[in-house]
Amino acid sequence: MKPVKRHPAGPVAPAASQALRALPALLALVLAPALAGCAGADHDAGSLYRAQCARCHGADGRGDRRSLGLHPNLDLTTSPLARAGSRGRGLIYRRIDEGYGAMPGFGHRLETADMEALVDYVLRLPQGKAGR
Repeated sequence: MKPVKRHPAGPVAPAASQALRALPALLALVLAPALAGCAGADHDAGSLYRAQCARCHGADGRGDRRSLGLHPNLDLTTSPLARAGSRGRGLIYRRIDEGYGAMPGFGHRLETADMEALVDYVLRLPQGKAGR
């Protein structure tokens, strides 16, 4: 039987000592896909909006004219939430994440940072400052 090595936290068996030494490599292996996903999720808000929102809300945020009669909230430029500015931020994020009425939720498709970027984009629409 091998002797037990001393560790600052107390005696550690050889197998546990090896596991502790392997921990940084294991963490790197586990976290690498997540960190790579963060780098890949670096979309600009304008392209995200065009890909995920413009179909219903229109490229300019004014909504699809054919649907406005049924769903007036498609026009983000007149939306009370968007006009509320930073006060509406949390609810806009929640609606993007979970959906609202006929709008589906995007929380399962988009990263948190992407949804936050969309909130910023939507908040700039009424003032005509959205990116292109």
